[in-house]
Amino acid sequence: MRRQPEQAQSARHAGPARPPRGGGRQGPVVAASGSIVTRRRRRIPLALLALFLLGSCAQVIAAQAAQRETVTFIFGADDETAHPLTALARTYYRDDPLERTDRVIADLGSLLEALHYLQNQPPANGQPWGIVNIVAHGNDTGILSVPLLRGGDPISPERLSQAIRDKVLSPLPQTILDEQSEIRLIGCALGRNTRLLRLMSQALGRHPGRRPLISSSFFYTSFESVSGHVFRCLARACSVSMRTSEHVDDPKVSQRVRSCVREIGTDVQAVSRRTRPRFMGDSYRHVAEGAFCWRAVFPAPTAPPRIETAYERHRWLSGDLDFHRYLAINRIPWEPDQWTVTPSTTTGQHRVESPCITVRGRVKKLFLVKPLVREDPSGAIVPLSPSWRDTSYYTTVR
Repeated sequence: MRRQPEQAQSARHAGPARPPRGGGRQGPVVAASGSIVTRRRRRIPLALLALFLLGSCAQVIAAQAAQRETVTFIFGADDETAHPLTALARTYYRDDPLERTDRVIADLGSLLEALHYLQNQPPANGQPWGIVNIVAHGNDTGILSVPLLRGGDPISPERLSQAIRDKVLSPLPQTILDEQSEIRLIGCALGRNTRLLRLMSQALGRHPGRRPLISSSFFYTSFESVSGHVFRCLARACSVSMRTSEHVDDPKVSQRVRSCVREIGTDVQAVSRRTRPRFMGDSYRHVAEGAFCWRAVFPAPTAPPRIETAYERHRWLSGDLDFHRYLAINRIPWEPDQWTVTPSTTTGQHRVESPCITVRGRVKKLFLVKPLVREDPSGAIVPLSPSWRDTSYYTTVR
């Protein structure tokens, strides 16, 4: 006689099988001999269950982040000496298949107005903002051509730091900007000034570990229209400072241009004549004009100097080392006859007013630009579009 399986024998002699401890279920299985055997169902290990649940949560969070609304703020008016930044940027962020945003705002006059918009016009889906683009002229010294207050001076690391101390800028709530939000500063070479980026993060985020990302590029940034399509272009560029009375064809300017073009590797004669690129990747020149403002503050008991006459103003400008340091950092030529020097007052910490002297003037620079391009699979030359996480092209701080 063939021996029955032990489990079948136990079932036959012991009577009905009792359910296992812990509430596990048993199910009947027919053995080869026709007798009924029972076996315990396999349990899912807790570790695998935990991994599954964590993975599901991560997918939900990623889906929520993907649904966040995006917005672009564009600052700066177009003029004859500048690229049509505002118009091209508006078209790009409305139409580009990869970087277009849900909203494009181009009628605000200050950073504070943009922050008020973020807080007072939040996304309809209840999520914090996702990507927030701020498009404006900038440079590697950290000057972003957006005033903190309408009609004020452009943002600089020093002004931003002072605004944080004076609580002119207050961090936005986590329901508006959080650690998954990203502020992209679209301005030339701002990524080289990490101090500006860190101050911007500090100004917008309340807690160090939950502040939004602040990103910007090392490179010159422009918007170009080719064959009816608008592209955001990164480029190598060098700049030549000019006196407000100088022209591009002046001999002294030409000498400075020759040393500049060696930095970007292009032909001097060709680039100095072209004001617009002929094709994608073509080098060209671009003249930009703007304003500068520098202020010296004299807290009590320090008394401000006398600047009532032209001689007194010139003597004070010539001897102020901080002002000369500012000119050197921003590569501003010495043109005291073209500047206005006025006494005024400013409000500092604890709302205390102090006398100050404000110097205002114009800045004129010649940029020589060589766009960064690549060849796509079809052989066409297109702008280089690296990921915003590529540290060879962008700086990202929190």
